[in-house]
Amino acid sequence: MSVFSLVGVTANGVCLWLLWRHRSDDINMSSVYECSRNDIASNLSVFVAAFGVWIFQSGWPEIIVASCLAALLLRSSVRVLPVPFRNLGSSQRLRERRTLVIDGGAAKVTPLPGSPCSGWIPARALQ
Repeated sequence: MSVFSLVGVTANGVCLWLLWRHRSDDINMSSVYECSRNDIASNLSVFVAAFGVWIFQSGWPEIIVASCLAALLLRSSVRVLPVPFRNLGSSQRLRERRTLVIDGGAAKVTPLPGSPCSGWIPARALQ
């Protein structure tokens, strides 16, 4: 089990190194970064728990390490989850503000603020 955990730490370490620059680009990259970091923490916790059980000859170190790991995983989800909900609300508001007017075979799309996509669209493109 230790060998596979060491391989996992190495692979996730490489992924984390590659993701470091992009961790705040968008919600997807942030989430992948958090997952890779959590995977490293999970793999390292195997070693820490095994060492604690061996030293103390008790199962308590494993329970303590698992509780700390669960707290880390919950913290990551609390950091990542609000962003998509915020984005979901803003995309729904944008859809409500967009209007479509059919005018003699063409549709006039009311531009959204800051949107490069506006103007007349042929009606057949809408079908």
